[in-house]
Amino acid sequence: MSAIGGPAKTISIAGRDFACTADCNINMTLGGYSNEHQPNGTKSARIIKKRVCAKLEGVSVEIDLAREDMEFLNDVNNGAEDVDVVVEYVDGTFYAGALGVEGELAYAAESASASFDMAGGGELKQM
Repeated sequence: MSAIGGPAKTISIAGRDFACTADCNINMTLGGYSNEHQPNGTKSARIIKKRVCAKLEGVSVEIDLAREDMEFLNDVNNGAEDVDVVVEYVDGTFYAGALGVEGELAYAAESASASFDMAGGGELKQM
């Protein structure tokens, strides 16, 4: 079977469901380690492992001001702890982990949406 690409469909943040915008192209980093090879004088090499945060970059969701979606996201942003996040991709796969809002959180009135990134110290796992 071929891989299926397309936008993310939904994202649940701390138990609150958001519809992703139709052009929501979330770039996902599962988290774990990045590897760097450093050479030795004997033509061998060492592997240096550096911790990498789990990330969802380019999250774009519908915002309903009457539902106080921005206030909710701002509370998540201002909180000291990462929250449970589940993202559903168009191919029907789900990934989950503990993340927090990273960077600025801004509402776009014309499109009734907000775009932001999320990151956390753990890993994202397929459900």
